[in-house]
Amino acid sequence: MIKILKASEVNEIDHVTCEKIGIPRLILMENAGIQVVSVLQEVYPDLPTKKIGIFCGKGNNGGDAMVVSRQLTMKGIAPEVYLLAARDQYQGDALTNLKILEKIEEIQLREVTTTEEWRRAAQQLDQYDIKIDGLLGTGITKPVEGLYAEVIQGLNESRGENVSIDIPSGLFCDSESREHPSVVADVTVTFTAPKVSHLLGDAAEAVGKLFIRPIGSPDSLLQDERYFLNLITPEDVRGTIPPRRPTSHKGDYGRILVVAGSRGKTGAAAMVGFGALRSGAGLVTIATPRGSQPVVASQFYELMTEGLEETGEGTISEAALDRVLRLLEDSDVLALGPGLSTHPSTVTFVRQLVKFSPVPLVLDADGLNGFRGERQLLQNHKGLPLVITPHPGEMGRLMNLSTSEVLKNRVSLSRTLAREQGIYVILKGHRTLVADPGGQVYVCPTGNPGMATAGVGDVLTGVVASFLVKRQPEGHPKEYAAALSAAVYAHGLAGDLAAARRGEESLVAGDLLDSLADAFQQVLGNPARSRN
Repeated sequence: MIKILKASEVNEIDHVTCEKIGIPRLILMENAGIQVVSVLQEVYPDLPTKKIGIFCGKGNNGGDAMVVSRQLTMKGIAPEVYLLAARDQYQGDALTNLKILEKIEEIQLREVTTTEEWRRAAQQLDQYDIKIDGLLGTGITKPVEGLYAEVIQGLNESRGENVSIDIPSGLFCDSESREHPSVVADVTVTFTAPKVSHLLGDAAEAVGKLFIRPIGSPDSLLQDERYFLNLITPEDVRGTIPPRRPTSHKGDYGRILVVAGSRGKTGAAAMVGFGALRSGAGLVTIATPRGSQPVVASQFYELMTEGLEETGEGTISEAALDRVLRLLEDSDVLALGPGLSTHPSTVTFVRQLVKFSPVPLVLDADGLNGFRGERQLLQNHKGLPLVITPHPGEMGRLMNLSTSEVLKNRVSLSRTLAREQGIYVILKGHRTLVADPGGQVYVCPTGNPGMATAGVGDVLTGVVASFLVKRQPEGHPKEYAAALSAAVYAHGLAGDLAAARRGEESLVAGDLLDSLADAFQQVLGNPARSRN
């Protein structure tokens, strides 16, 4: 996992790096500038042919930009440098780097300290192929005004690409919202670890392609449990998928019972079941109302089915509870909820099954709606893992909040609910979140808007159930969280691969089922892994 940091955490790590480990801040600044130039060379292979403008604020972000200016000059690339403050306003390491620049003949320095001066300078912006944004760093907490606001507007409205150092100027480091003007970057180069606004909410839309580069802080400093936000990586997924033994059989890969579906909603049940099979589960049985059983059985031949007692409306009756508990005696994981409806008898059935399930449980869709406004009942009395997979609307119904309130507080709400109830929360949406009972939150970087279509969440429920059963974690929240994080990553990657083939507009849930195999192969790298 890669840690995602808040501004205070960045400052803490920088302080320890400098004061306790002994790496001077000037060295960190030099390393930052070198890393930006390295990314520029990677992104723009024809960099020496580019016309480059560099825009330096008076703080450390401006100091980083000055190092970039010098490093480019050393490579025979002569940028034009704008100082967005009077020379006597620069201090510390930024001032040190300014004094160096003043002695390098190849670098053109242009001081711009008023909006009038900027409006004249802005007439030249269209000449630049690349504009380096070194105005403001991660520490700002109020909207940009005056000169810097006009500079940001000019950078956004002119031709050429914007490359931001550490964070697009104007974004608040800790905020998921882009409520105030900021640079809209094509590329952002950040240091040590990504920040909240790089990845979450509409703030991430201003970041462009994100590069994360080390500048000297030891990795050990990031392994602090107080830093609770984590970015899921392909390596994390790979570590949860052991090679299959030549002598193994289907029973080794888990028996999943899916309790789902009702009259007219049989597709949800089938999607869950086949999502689990496509993710490696050995045996999947769909338990559904008797009247729906033939329809479910006809959709995927690989699925087994069981008919349950039903209500007059074709939903699962509370009288089916004993039958399901007996089925669970030969199961490893229960997936419960999609397509069930909220018939009163079905709600009673769901609540009792969550309470008494003898196996880990994944709860989704109508299963969650059965706990509307009563999240305190979301507990398994046997102390087994309970995973819920709400979308923002379902989360709002659990928490007695509007969907918009959920969207504004996704991290804090998912974390609070997971800790409060001792459960695992997978809050679906852009950057799906996984929150564990220990307070850690994991952010999924895969997925796309084309996945906002019926059935995609049902597929996720099956994928989650499969990862939960076959990884056989040993009871620690981190072990379960690793399996769940891998599941949401693989599911999102399948969606990305499907969108690459079909386009986002035409994407349907069945496309994800078809793309899961490719997602696993991409994550695993070499499909013919060695068997130790």
